[in-house]
Amino acid sequence: MIKKHAKDYKLEDVASFEKLMQAHYRARKCKRHKKDVILFEVNMFYYLTMLEKALLDGTYSIKRYKKFYVYEPKEREIQALEYYDRVVQNSICHNFLTPYFSRRLIYDNAACQKNKGTHFCRNRLEGFLHGFFKTHGINGYFLKMDIKKYFNNIDHEILKQKLGYIADPRLRKLIYHIVDSYSHNVPGKGVPMGNQSSQTFALYYLDSVDRLIKEKYRIKYYVRYMDDLIVIHHSKEYLQKLYDEVKQEIAKLKLELNKKSEIIPIKNGVEFLGVRYRLLKSGKLLKRMKHQSKMRMVGKIKALKHRYKLHLCPKEEVEMSLAGFHGNIKRLTVDGLRVKYLCPLKKLISKKDAQ
Repeated sequence: MIKKHAKDYKLEDVASFEKLMQAHYRARKCKRHKKDVILFEVNMFYYLTMLEKALLDGTYSIKRYKKFYVYEPKEREIQALEYYDRVVQNSICHNFLTPYFSRRLIYDNAACQKNKGTHFCRNRLEGFLHGFFKTHGINGYFLKMDIKKYFNNIDHEILKQKLGYIADPRLRKLIYHIVDSYSHNVPGKGVPMGNQSSQTFALYYLDSVDRLIKEKYRIKYYVRYMDDLIVIHHSKEYLQKLYDEVKQEIAKLKLELNKKSEIIPIKNGVEFLGVRYRLLKSGKLLKRMKHQSKMRMVGKIKALKHRYKLHLCPKEEVEMSLAGFHGNIKRLTVDGLRVKYLCPLKKLISKKDAQ
């Protein structure tokens, strides 16, 4: 289903029994052992039929959010939906929000999209640094910006305006209901971090900032990962002018930049997505994991090793975790972590296989 305009989408595109069933199959991936997923599957046809009816007759509503906290990389409150609501979210995102809005984003808007993510974003920044060095050496600056409590401060009315005109009033009502189903402290402010739809909303909400940087200021070296933005340019004065105008645009969106936003000489290096980048005079790019990120990974590796020794987790889980660790530190200068922690865990698995 390729549809380019919001007027082409109908509620049936997200609310039919077939679309909801496909959404359930996607939503349950890697979660089939969870109690709420099992209970849903036991009465799958009943729940899907009820969801279809509620969506099509306009009586569907999100009743509550479950709240919990995560503490890595920092403390955050996460708001999560019941499983049947997550099925609806999956269908809406897969069949409307993602195909409609993804083609409207700039290429270097790097988070939460197919074939993109942290590795894509890091690779883009590395490529930008190498490209910049060929022309300007290390005589330039980073403009690093961060939005203060981004998800908690997204304004509902501005978000609805940015979503544009949705011709089908039933689909428009559903999308607006999702936007208004949660507020953080202040009515009309904030989107829940646990919602799949919130990722798309957050990607698109700053699109005017992306356009300002790429189209008005013609910045070649710019990448954004959700609420983290980084620009590279040879002129500090040009970056200061851009910085001042970005702050004005951010204010129009009823947001504000974090105090740690600043202009930094390239020779001083910069931290971005858990990695410290430093470009040397020779053109060599050093990429080191932040100390806090390294310590968190070491803690996870030690815990995994301990659980495996006590037969509390299968070999397959350890191998999957190892692959994840290796993928996360790929192309980073962390040889000590590999030698001291990852290699011994790999040897432990091989040793048990040989026994």
